Amino acid sequence: MAYEKLLNEIYAAVSLKYLWKEYEPYFVKSESPDWINPNMDFGLEVSQALLPDDGQEESFIEKYLGCRKEELPSLAFDKYGERLNFYNGRFWAILPDNTVQQDYLSKAKYRFDRKLEKLNANYIHKRYNGLYLFLHPTDENDIDAGALFEYMRYTQEKKKCDLTGYF
Repeated sequence: MAYEKLLNEIYAAVSLKYLWKEYEPYFVKSESPDWINPNMDFGLEVSQALLPDDGQEESFIEKYLGCRKEELPSLAFDKYGERLNFYNGRFWAILPDNTVQQDYLSKAKYRFDRKLEKLNANYIHKRYNGLYLFLHPTDENDIDAGALFEYMRYTQEKKKCDLTGYF
């Protein structure tokens, strides 16, 4: 999972070069935020839109990836059941739950709220801060980007006013 996280971060930082006309190269790996562009006084945080349960699945996968079926805890079969995927007798993945509608808007809002809170609490403050949020939709038509952007704009404004004591 650490490799996947770094790969997503690199993808986000490199894609800005092609998507942002005013971009001035270069990004340096950091911790909070994930990447810093000193030329632009810009910090970039990269995250996946996940709910707490999604994070538990990721942790489970990270912990047990490659284990034999009999090495998995019995609770895993109770919790994930047929969604557990094995390859050559070893745990490979947790398949998506097709009975549950993926609500990307709530996932994005949840992750955005957490990242905004962290930004205001303990990130290295830059003149500009950005969040590259991976939504992982199965169909881009599932996402109301306008509603998401409006929510983000409103939440940032409210948080900014809350920090200064007025709104």
